[in-house]
Amino acid sequence: MVSEKGEIKLLIIGGGLAGLSLASYHEKSIVFETRSRPGGFFLYDDLPVSRSRGKDLVSGFLSKAKVVTERMVYRVEENGVWTLGETGTEFHKGMPVLASGFREKTTLELGIYGYRPAGVFTLSSAWDFTNSGFLIGERILVYGFNHFSLSLVSKLSRLAEKIIVIYDEESFIYKPDTLREFGVEAVKGKVLYIEGKSRVEKVKTTAGEFAVDTLILACLTPLNMFTTRFATGNAAMIIEDPLKVVESSNLVAHAILEPGESGRIESNIPVVPQTFKLRHPYVMLGLREGFKAEINGRTITVDEPYPVVEIPAEKVVRIRAG
Repeated sequence: MVSEKGEIKLLIIGGGLAGLSLASYHEKSIVFETRSRPGGFFLYDDLPVSRSRGKDLVSGFLSKAKVVTERMVYRVEENGVWTLGETGTEFHKGMPVLASGFREKTTLELGIYGYRPAGVFTLSSAWDFTNSGFLIGERILVYGFNHFSLSLVSKLSRLAEKIIVIYDEESFIYKPDTLREFGVEAVKGKVLYIEGKSRVEKVKTTAGEFAVDTLILACLTPLNMFTTRFATGNAAMIIEDPLKVVESSNLVAHAILEPGESGRIESNIPVVPQTFKLRHPYVMLGLREGFKAEINGRTITVDEPYPVVEIPAEKVVRIRAG
């Protein structure tokens, strides 16, 4: 939404690192956070990536953002959002931007069958319990290998008797050998079946059976609750590097605040932002190092995870994985 004075008011849905960093680019920003405390996953993330820690980045942005906590956005419209909190329902006028982070894929999505005993956690719930001082299990199988699951493993490895990480897709920024530094076994495969009536007793996978008492679901996908023009951070694509999360918000800020005409992206891979300004034609690609992409017929080779690339300043830019 553009006011009579030409000022854009940003309504940012999500108070994690992406939402907080985006708010720092524009003083007329309001961040809505469902929880009682902003920061999201990175608030307690002390595992360094490129010598930067998520919790330090969150701390730096917290003082710059106007955050409304314990208020849930439940409906998005073109010119604003509806929220629900202790004072009831409210409508806020402005431009909605999604910064809601990731969610864990469900057992149904992952094709996991069997019993539904105690001891099955999502990554987010396991993260909350662990950071609150609770031991969620003694023999733990983590399904999913990424920065977020590794950060949890780095904390659990000080407490649990045994941890195994099984993964189908590799991390963008870590090698499996990294897990061994924490005394954790890394196994390539998929989880198929859970056994156990009162508590998890055994998990069957394509790599064999594991006698564990806890299963953590850590295969992630963006949490896209609403249809919005702009999304940033893990609401747009899973970004393991906290510095790259901040960089994605910088790109979105340019796409919203930069004057001039806009172009749009058509792509078969994750791209942030999907809409860009012709005078600032840059986007972030959801690709690993060494992968190729074709941008309007021009082929490039990616030299780092989540590269920011210059694209043609055209109304429509087509990007395809090569």
